Amino acid sequence: MARDLLSLIDDLIHSIFNYAVLDDLDNGAFMSLKLSHISQRYRSLLLANPKFWTIIRHGPELRSMDYVDACLERSNGLPLSIVVSVVAPEHDPLIIETHIFMTRIRERAADRCKSIRVYYLPRPSQNSYLRPSSSDTYRWCGMGVFPELQILDIRFPSIPTLFVVGTGIWTQRFKQIPSPFPKLQNLSLRGFAPYCINGYNDLATLNITSSDVGLTRLPQFLESCHALQNLHLTLHMSRSARTQLLPRTFPLASLRDFRFTLLVDGSLEAENRLKHIFSLLVFPNLPTLDIRIEFLDEESWRNQWVEPVDYVSCSVPEVLDFGEYLREIIREDKFPSVETLRISLAARFTTISTYQSAKFSVPVQFLPALRSLSLQSDMLLSPDVDQGGNEGRRGGDLRVNLDARLLIEKLWLERINGTLDS
Repeated sequence: MARDLLSLIDDLIHSIFNYAVLDDLDNGAFMSLKLSHISQRYRSLLLANPKFWTIIRHGPELRSMDYVDACLERSNGLPLSIVVSVVAPEHDPLIIETHIFMTRIRERAADRCKSIRVYYLPRPSQNSYLRPSSSDTYRWCGMGVFPELQILDIRFPSIPTLFVVGTGIWTQRFKQIPSPFPKLQNLSLRGFAPYCINGYNDLATLNITSSDVGLTRLPQFLESCHALQNLHLTLHMSRSARTQLLPRTFPLASLRDFRFTLLVDGSLEAENRLKHIFSLLVFPNLPTLDIRIEFLDEESWRNQWVEPVDYVSCSVPEVLDFGEYLREIIREDKFPSVETLRISLAARFTTISTYQSAKFSVPVQFLPALRSLSLQSDMLLSPDVDQGGNEGRRGGDLRVNLDARLLIEKLWLERINGTLDS
């Protein structure tokens, strides 16, 4: 029975490849395709097509140089995707093996690397790193040139400043002239942000997750991204956060997808933390806008900061201030081309009566190109359409999705706990 099932799966994969995937690959419909399992019968077929990237992983669970050599030989000159897990500094033998691994990749296949993902793993005891005694074993990530690299993904733990050697090396790496990654298209940084990057004017996608302490030079970097199409920012903001995040000279004409997530507590003033981020800016050609504002609970909030930061719970007026300033930003006609708008506002109130008194709506009459509106919140939601004639002008073509899932979950939990009458 099991053999018949495997044979059926094998035949299904064969049909997919023969009648769909291979033709689409040849026609350029796929840039890449990743399969978690494929039979030995079709591995040679996959490796024969340059659209597939061979993935080589290296980390605590997979450190064999024989495996790496076999992957390099098997791939037969095809593009490579490298995934590296960097372990805590006290594990010196593992660090040395990581250094050897990257040295092997640079020496034998630097010009074949299309994607590099580096994951810095926290110590099991706590979510941080100790300061290493020497940075020599970390310099693998600050050496060499990867002329064909298109995707670079670097992830530090949520408190990266305790691992200053790693962030410092990558900062110096990005400052190099000429660029060690001249064809980079997609840059994703988690846990830190670049101070200054040179030679990345063709960067198409930028994804940054950071606290405000790591964003000092981000505006300067954004000014140089003249071809940026996708900008995804997730910010953990404290009371001392900068207010001018997007510079006035930021080239917005090329931007097509902007996703902005703001993680705050109740101490932050909406006007200083939200309105000023978008001040003096107009997004003329932006079709997709995604804004998420989330008030963190106390435990999540404290995990974001190296130094102790007092937590302040949010109240209804403070949350509504964020909603009102968001409405004000929309009213300023900053998004004339937005067709898809997604807004998520998670307040994490503690009582159901507070939920029922908080309402949030979007003035869609100031979004002339809007075709799809999606709202998710733990407050009452409604699309605010001007009743003075603009409602008819839309012609009923606006698709609206109101997701009250968070509110429903709150009601359900309170019913389970017996705090809400049946």
